[in-house]
Amino acid sequence: MTGTHRHIPPLALAALALAAGAASAEPQLSLTIGSARLDATHGDITGLQRGDHGTLHIRLAPAFDARIAALTEGRLGMTAILSVCGEPVLEATLQSPLATASFVIADPDPRRLARIESLLLSPSCPTD
Repeated sequence: MTGTHRHIPPLALAALALAAGAASAEPQLSLTIGSARLDATHGDITGLQRGDHGTLHIRLAPAFDARIAALTEGRLGMTAILSVCGEPVLEATLQSPLATASFVIADPDPRRLARIESLLLSPSCPTD
């Protein structure tokens, strides 16, 4: 995502996860902008790769490209929140519309990145 990124502290992630509750139907990846939301499941994730310097690169199926473009087109300047299994992992201000459904999560803590990667590799989100 292009824009200003703000890392959400682990304690806030845990509190949000507890407040939201875990449900078996929880999408593995969600992008929320205002009241609009795009959800993806395990089968929609076509690329997942650890990068250098604490990054995780995520690519959704090309069919999501038009949906992500439509979602972001009229929402410039709004806050976009990327969540994995209901836990916010990235927050950014949209500076331009997104053309492809691909994301980069940066986190200096390799354990948090490993947990996010594990959640995305799993066939479904945990239920407890």
